[in-house]
Amino acid sequence: MSRAERLSLIAVALIAIAIAHPLCNLFFHCGCGWLGPAHCNIHQAVGPHCPWCVSPWRFPFVLAAWALGGWAGARLARGRGALLVGASALGGLLVAAVASGAVTSALTGYPFL
Repeated sequence: MSRAERLSLIAVALIAIAIAHPLCNLFFHCGCGWLGPAHCNIHQAVGPHCPWCVSPWRFPFVLAAWALGGWAGARLARGRGALLVGASALGGLLVAAVASGAVTSALTGYPFL
């Protein structure tokens, strides 16, 4: 893997970290925002509570799934230039994000989108 490809994957990882809580709010309307779960409904006395923020292991697991999606997207475009690798990795991350939201909703019964 070239240096440019590694840098594009690092950029996609930073994007994933930056958009994690806003996507959480987009999917589940829980109140998470750019600055984290400060306004998430997990801080309310009664539920329903955000399915990703309710347990300390769920959000890291979701981010790992996103990383796997980003890696798969980058792997599909490997050797075709850093820009295409980065775009494919970002696409893979977004597909994994939507899939993880749908799977979480199916497993927990929490409304999705």
